[in-house]
Amino acid sequence: MIERFVRRRNIAQYESILRSESDPGRRRTIESMLFQWREEERSAAHDGAGPAPEREGPLPPA
Repeated sequence: MIERFVRRRNIAQYESILRSESDPGRRRTIESMLFQWREEERSAAHDGAGPAPEREGPLPPA
């Protein structure tokens, strides 16, 4: 339960950081970390730990 909360908070945090980051290298790093957290959440959902994140795809404009 707490793991799911932490994953979702990390996803939200990285999405927020990504919206304001303009450096291409940092953006790639953040996108990679965001991808990993989303994959962990998706994997946990398939293991019965809850639903996968609802939103997929590009981030909305800031």
